[in-house]
Amino acid sequence: MKKKTIALTSLLTLAAFTAGWALAAAPQIAENRIAQQVKALQQQAAAQPDAPAPDAPAPDAPAPDAPAPDAEQLRQYALKQLQATEVLKAAALRAGLDKNPDIQAQLANLEAEFYANAYAKHLAEQVSVSDAEARQLYAGMTQQIQLQHIRFASQADADAAQDLLRKGLSFEQLLARQPSSDNAQSNWISPQQLPPQIADTVRSMTRGQIKTVPLGDNGVLMLKISATRPAEGAPPFEQVKPRLIEQLQQQQAQQTIFKLLQENGIDPN
Repeated sequence: MKKKTIALTSLLTLAAFTAGWALAAAPQIAENRIAQQVKALQQQAAAQPDAPAPDAPAPDAPAPDAPAPDAEQLRQYALKQLQATEVLKAAALRAGLDKNPDIQAQLANLEAEFYANAYAKHLAEQVSVSDAEARQLYAGMTQQIQLQHIRFASQADADAAQDLLRKGLSFEQLLARQPSSDNAQSNWISPQQLPPQIADTVRSMTRGQIKTVPLGDNGVLMLKISATRPAEGAPPFEQVKPRLIEQLQQQQAQQTIFKLLQENGIDPN
């Protein structure tokens, strides 16, 4: 009888324990964390609108062909993700993983990378881009050009040619004096088709303007845009304006980051 009483007590204790475990309240998550998770999910969906569904979708994730979830559904999905993460984090701490040197190093690296990315985003958001700057970038990306070019063997030869231009010689006359077959006028091309160093110079030029570009073999290339036209099928400016602004902001932020790295003894190249 005593053995039966002990066994019954043990079963009741185990049942009470497992019942309490099953009904334990999920972790509480601050509203600002939920909002950030929702924002991250929305950004992921916007960045990969046509991405195939994973082989094993997360629990409660919307089916690939299901209608887009409403705000409350998305919030509940984000909440469950965060709660699951907190449960696993607590388990990891109980297991002492926070004392593991390798994991501590990984966490330090992740934290540094997180703040570095956050600072880069902060810098970009501080950059003000005018409509004129965006339109200039748009023109450089969507227009086609006819490019006249003359290759000189040295900077001295290029300087002598520029003196002739200042004295009234036209670029076409200067071009006719050059014997090399490398000197000519291109067919219609986009700046993106040019080598990066030349493309960067061409994007800053207007029709009729003449500029020189030093080449790696100590030669010099003299350039003139003789004609421009809009590229066929180019999207309207207003359609791509947000992306153009973002690109200009990121370029300016990158320059600031390069300068900061150099000031701290790091070569960014």
